[in-house]
Amino acid sequence: VVQECIYFVLAFWGSVLLENGLGTATLPVLVKIHMALICMVLPTCLLTSGLYWAFSPFLPPPYVSAAVHGGDVIVFNLSFFLGRFPYAFSKCGWISVWAGSYAIFSVFHFLLKIGTDDTAPCAEYPLNECPVYAEIDWHHPQKTALIAFGGAIVAAPLMGGLYTGLTM
Repeated sequence: VVQECIYFVLAFWGSVLLENGLGTATLPVLVKIHMALICMVLPTCLLTSGLYWAFSPFLPPPYVSAAVHGGDVIVFNLSFFLGRFPYAFSKCGWISVWAGSYAIFSVFHFLLKIGTDDTAPCAEYPLNECPVYAEIDWHHPQKTALIAFGGAIVAAPLMGGLYTGLTM
């Protein structure tokens, strides 16, 4: 949703700049933010969808889950390759930022006992203690910390290297 709003603002801002004949020597701030978001979204959507399909207990998955963890990956990657986005290995640090922020979100989700809604209950815990994903369960902190560390430190260079190699 944030990315779509930035697309709209960038398109509007760009049209105003073109009408007024204004040029800038450097990239506008919103373009830099948009590039950072793309650098986070592309590799992580591929990674999370791969993990979803590998560990999903629901096969075939519900329609919405299949669209979110399958259709979005196809659309994002088509947009990436057709748009000729300049991805470089140095940008894979943004993946670590995303993974770290999700790990912090999941800790707050656990500590504040937000849980899940009643359409996705878990058998092990009360509804307000259910994790968003069963694999990221802070009731087992060693396992979850290892997954979070692996996602932020190991997956970032692997996924960054994959997209760098694909764009060469």
